[in-house]
Amino acid sequence: MGTVINKRMVTAKTTVEIDSQLLYGIKLKALEEGKSIKQVINECLAQGVGVKTGKRLKKSTAKIGGYRLGGIKDNLRRIDIYEDI
Repeated sequence: MGTVINKRMVTAKTTVEIDSQLLYGIKLKALEEGKSIKQVINECLAQGVGVKTGKRLKKSTAKIGGYRLGGIKDNLRRIDIYEDI
């Protein structure tokens, strides 16, 4: 089972075998409600287990440091930097 970072929540992928009639019912419910099969299954499981879903991840910012190396020197050419070979 792998963890996937979605734009809004952390999800996990897994494989389960379910009854074909149950899958048919899930597909019908998804069509009727205009939702994806994934959404319907998540909502039904959350309701059955009693867990709230859809918690958003806290947005964090990364600080990237650097060093001031000075500006570009006037008239600097490659030939001035390297010795004759």
